[in-house]
Amino acid sequence: FGGGTLTGVSRTTGAVGLSTTTASVPIVAGWTSSSTPATANSITMTKPANVEVGDLLLILVGNDDNTGTAQWDGNTLKPAGFTFINEAGNGTSDAHTAAFYRIADGTESSATSTPAQATTNYWGSYVRVTGASTTNPINVTGADYILGNPGGPPYNHVITSVTTTATNTLAFYLMSSDGGDNYPFSVAGTGWSESAEVQNNALAAGASGSWGTRSMTTPGATGAATVSMSADDGAAGFQFAINPSPARGTLMSPEIDFDSVIGRSQW
Repeated sequence: FGGGTLTGVSRTTGAVGLSTTTASVPIVAGWTSSSTPATANSITMTKPANVEVGDLLLILVGNDDNTGTAQWDGNTLKPAGFTFINEAGNGTSDAHTAAFYRIADGTESSATSTPAQATTNYWGSYVRVTGASTTNPINVTGADYILGNPGGPPYNHVITSVTTTATNTLAFYLMSSDGGDNYPFSVAGTGWSESAEVQNNALAAGASGSWGTRSMTTPGATGAATVSMSADDGAAGFQFAINPSPARGTLMSPEIDFDSVIGRSQW
């Protein structure tokens, strides 16, 4: 009130409100995919478009290595700057797969190399997820799925369910198969949809894989993701789930009604 004092105010009214934004299921906003020939022991993938600081970035990779040696880990066999989620595969599946994550901070390279143990065929996807927690992005990681030839047709691999512990999580399945001739794929199971399938080549000696998602608005079992292949061959995979960004609150400005002012002001 300028440089004075208002006196004789008979009534003031007002309220302070809190506006909240409910957490929602994270969204796959884009991805790129790539593959390499059998002479490689790493795979390089291009960062998806429109990445912003705070986005969750995932690297999903697979190969057709036929040994029990882990192909990726959380130490040296991983993309620089990323955190290891899980690796699955052995000599029974004749295939391996792994997942890694990082929170985008604006320092990411336009392309990222993921080194691995074996010189063989590789495929992968570099995924951008929005609306994920930046402090605790991984809600749960499931058990490894390992199987040789499933028999058939249909040639089904049933990727094991996980149980989420928070509302509005985004579940992923990831599967790598022993052969490019297993492509294309499809997925069945309540709520599951395939996002991408990648093929190294069309030969039985190649590699290929599939990944997809399910929105989990309430905590609980994601259910098995049944991935059907085009040939009778081994595969490895697992499920994991992403936490949403926390709900946010905004303190609204108070509104004061000086609608009954009597008296005088003093300056």
